[in-house]
Amino acid sequence: GAPGDGSNALAMAQLQDRLWAALGNQSFNGFYEAIISHLGVDSRKASDLAESQGALVGHLEDKAQAVAGVSLDEEMTHLIEFQHGYNAAARVVTVMDELIDTIINRMGLVGR
Repeated sequence: GAPGDGSNALAMAQLQDRLWAALGNQSFNGFYEAIISHLGVDSRKASDLAESQGALVGHLEDKAQAVAGVSLDEEMTHLIEFQHGYNAAARVVTVMDELIDTIINRMGLVGR
């Protein structure tokens, strides 16, 4: 054809409807739609799998915390018990110090 008559553009446009053996006897549009469809399905599968795996991990973390978890109330109770024990031991040491001081400093001072 003559230059600028659009015959090449028309031939290229007609290629989209032609069936191609290399594309599994599909047209360009059919092949493209199949790829996009498979991509969408695979993406949805991956999203669902990630969501279910996340839920499973969360459930397992909850179970692990239930087994090995620390009760803050129980730990606070133990902390208070240890604090009282420390205070009692400190009083015993103070009494023993005063007792030894009294024995050492006041022995032999009878009659003064």
